[in-house]
Amino acid sequence: MHRPAHALHVLASLILFFLAILAPRLASAVNVAEYVIEPAPAWLEPVARGVVNEAALEQVSGGAYYLLLDTQVRSTPDDPVTYRRTAIKAINAQGLQTVANVEIGFDPSYQVLRLHSLDLIRDGKVIRKLASATVRILQREADLERRIYDGRKTASIFLDDVRVGDTVDYAFSLRGRNPVFHGEDFGGFGLQFNVPVAHIHARLLAADPERMRVAPRNTMIKPIVADVGGMRSWAWRVTDAAPRVPDSSEPSWYEPDAAVGFSTYADWAAVAQWAVPLYAVPGKPAAALQAEIDRIARTASTPAERLRAVLQFVQGEIRYLGVEVGPGSHEPTAPAVVLERRFGDCKDKSLLMLAMLDRLGIEANAALVSTETRRGLRERLASPGRFDHVIVHARIDGTSYWLDPTRPTQKAELANLVQADFDLALVVDAKSRALTSMKPATPRVSKREVTVTIDARAGFEKPVAFTVVTHASGERAEALRNALATSNTEELQKSYLNFYAGYYPGIAVKSPFTVRDDEPGNRITMTERYTISDFTNHEEGAERHTATISAPDIDEMLRAPASTTRDAPLWRAHPLDVSVTTETLLPGKFTLDPETITIDDPAFVYERRIMPGTEKLVITDRYTSRSDEVAAADTVRYAGNLARARDSAAYSLGWPDPDAGTDASATVDAPINWTLLLIALMSAALWTWLARAVYRHDPQPIGIASAGAPRGLGGWLILPALGVLATPITLIFTLIKEIDIWSVATWASLTTTTGDQYDPMWAPVLLFTLVMNIGLVVFSILLLVLFVTGRTSTPRVFIAFLASHIVILVLDLLLSSLLPAVTVEYKDIVEVVRSAVYAVTWSAYFLKSERVKATFVRRLRGHAGVPVPRATMDVILDLPDGGPIDPGSNVPRAATTNPA
Repeated sequence: MHRPAHALHVLASLILFFLAILAPRLASAVNVAEYVIEPAPAWLEPVARGVVNEAALEQVSGGAYYLLLDTQVRSTPDDPVTYRRTAIKAINAQGLQTVANVEIGFDPSYQVLRLHSLDLIRDGKVIRKLASATVRILQREADLERRIYDGRKTASIFLDDVRVGDTVDYAFSLRGRNPVFHGEDFGGFGLQFNVPVAHIHARLLAADPERMRVAPRNTMIKPIVADVGGMRSWAWRVTDAAPRVPDSSEPSWYEPDAAVGFSTYADWAAVAQWAVPLYAVPGKPAAALQAEIDRIARTASTPAERLRAVLQFVQGEIRYLGVEVGPGSHEPTAPAVVLERRFGDCKDKSLLMLAMLDRLGIEANAALVSTETRRGLRERLASPGRFDHVIVHARIDGTSYWLDPTRPTQKAELANLVQADFDLALVVDAKSRALTSMKPATPRVSKREVTVTIDARAGFEKPVAFTVVTHASGERAEALRNALATSNTEELQKSYLNFYAGYYPGIAVKSPFTVRDDEPGNRITMTERYTISDFTNHEEGAERHTATISAPDIDEMLRAPASTTRDAPLWRAHPLDVSVTTETLLPGKFTLDPETITIDDPAFVYERRIMPGTEKLVITDRYTSRSDEVAAADTVRYAGNLARARDSAAYSLGWPDPDAGTDASATVDAPINWTLLLIALMSAALWTWLARAVYRHDPQPIGIASAGAPRGLGGWLILPALGVLATPITLIFTLIKEIDIWSVATWASLTTTTGDQYDPMWAPVLLFTLVMNIGLVVFSILLLVLFVTGRTSTPRVFIAFLASHIVILVLDLLLSSLLPAVTVEYKDIVEVVRSAVYAVTWSAYFLKSERVKATFVRRLRGHAGVPVPRATMDVILDLPDGGPIDPGSNVPRAATTNPA
């Protein structure tokens, strides 16, 4: 894509346009001095600079410490003024760049800049600099690359002899208001920033307090309200305002900073009423415009066809260029002028569409939207300042269409057209009373279906044919179509090749990609053809080959967030539906197993189906988004499920060398974490040795049962018996269920410094969990054996097992709490408490129960060291084996013995 040449062409066009058309207009419009130097206004409330807070110095960014941010607004219909005073201290050499250069932006078409003071404070001494300072008025078009010219200027003041430790304190005011708002006022004050501020002062002085609406946001700070000279004053003061550093990938509508908004607009209906005259359609179109309308009327017979034709005309024939000087920031240019110039911004193009649709008998209105605040508009005060974009809302037979005339030309039929969606819109209509949701009843999903064919029938050791067929529809199709229209084909092919090279290093282009475009259906099919020279890896020591099959398009969807420790929600692209079917044609018969994997998260669903054939392997992966944001508290869960999905999204085939003398049939290569397996075996051996020692322990019964005490499995003893039986089964299934945690990929991700979720505490926490769980499994099996055989040691081992389980739970929680990525939740605490109550209850039962004392009486050996001949279930089940057993002798008594 030839970006430099394109940018120069745009810049040259804009410069010629400005010189030929706008410069004379601007020169005649500005008939006052661009700035004056005068004392500060008398209506100001005096404010002192803040002092350095040593604790906040570590939070300073760029070496500049803001000691004062003072903003005072005087809201009157005829003479509005905004006053600002800023004091910044340079705490190191880097901060000198910020402190020594003062820049003030303003719009000379309706604002007058008044400079009040410019002081340099060094060692407590104030040095007045304004009189000798050099003030240059520059015209910096910040949005020139976006083809927007707003005529704003910047007063740049350069200070000399500024040193580290100096404080620059300057004040100015801007007088005037954009006439497009007809005397109405709106704005806001920030009470929190991304850097620390020693003192923030914000004040609003309103001449008409009854109409002024004031609303704080994300703050409990109460204003100081007073009546001053017939006006109402609201003032907010913040000392040592802590910064809020934004998290990565925050949603644009998430605005948690403390702030205050104000507006004289009563509600959104008032804003709509303000906009209605601006977007009123001219009564009679100019001749050139009428000619275009007549042409469309002749060639398109139905309302749907005409709406589509008007949209394509404005998108394709009217280039985007915004001239937003003064009132032009919100007031559109007349349709006839826009058509004559063949350029316009969103306002101009929207009004041109409205004029054409009106003559064609199609109901339509302008709609104001915010590309940034979006759904956050619901929590904001009503004002025109909340909107930064204009689109068209059209209706045909009761169906709404949200159309953006600034998009690249859309040639799809209306049913397949990608419509604008900024969550909320204010329809410009005299009947509008509130914001309108732009969400359709059925979500417009950006869909991509990819079919990959890997032809390895000639053998994996030979070059493999790699073909990718991508079917894109909806938003994805329009994005791809725009990329094809604006980019160099060769550069696009190279970017696609580099994308796949990240997964298959030996890949090369076999032939250039081809495209089939179904514009009415808004579908694009792209076919790419590559060859891969080294598809396999050879493991020398293991005399083994492996071939890894990846799903790059799915892997892109499963990228982990930059950080899981955050306070803000995480933005996610939505709605998306991406599916990849990878068909691998195998060189021979492989012994493979089918498998289905599903990772279900509130934010997404990932599904994988592995369907092996005799000589073909088909893997289908699908990612479907469910939400466009993840709550901060859910980020760890979300990242964990992404990791699980990523681990599942790669597939390896493995087979031995042909000369290795082993079976040549291949199987899935599931990498084994040999280190953890060895640790698990060693810990199992140690726990088994300890369990054997406990098994051989042969104590006296826990107590002597009273005469006639019940014995065997019955009464309350049934409940712990069920628990003893279920515990080893539950523990074993838990280990199997969580086996992916111990995989090579997950272990490396968590415990190596290059892992994307590395933390030094992961290794000890995971090892502790592994070793303790193996111990619990071994001893739960031992407890089951002792319980079934009625051994005298059963109550003691049972109580010890419950106590050990509580200790392990507590230690696991304590260790996990040291991991930033793990949050100890309320349910975890409840589980510990529940287990403790269970342990205390049943421990007391085993110590006091007569049934327990009468049941668990068998010894491993008799008094003479001879093994007891019967240690079977008859003790527990109370089978007729000759009568009750005397716990004192281990010798059966006569069945006719009277228990009394």
